[in-house]
Amino acid sequence: MQHDKQSLIELVTRAQDGDQTAFDELYEQLYQPLFRYIAAKVRTTEDAEDLTQQSFLKFYKNLSRWQDRGYSPTAYLYKIASSVVIDYYRATRNRPIGDSEDVLLAIADTSQDQHQDVLIHEQKQHLLNQLHKLSELDQEVLRLRIFVGL
Repeated sequence: MQHDKQSLIELVTRAQDGDQTAFDELYEQLYQPLFRYIAAKVRTTEDAEDLTQQSFLKFYKNLSRWQDRGYSPTAYLYKIASSVVIDYYRATRNRPIGDSEDVLLAIADTSQDQHQDVLIHEQKQHLLNQLHKLSELDQEVLRLRIFVGL
């Protein structure tokens, strides 16, 4: 879901002026897309929830530093989230989700047909293999497009 850039800028400006309701609205609008973005990068839902919270906390603490330079405030938030995920991997030394079958679970189908499930699993595995051939930057672009809708 894309959000109107101008309304987000207005919410950030109000939040910078101390309007807690404005920040609450930002949180409400941006939580799910940011969570999906982070969940595509980490192993567990719990980690994604924690990292999403950390990202919003850093966003809140650094809100005064954001300035309207023609970019949506979401770009600033996603840059923070990206740094939070990098710090997470540095601290835990875990593999990124892209190297795991956990990503398949995140996009799993709940079909009852075993034959179809096997075919879908093979297709998803092939897709993952192809994704690994892309540069890290291209993978990031796809994550933003698929999981966030940017």
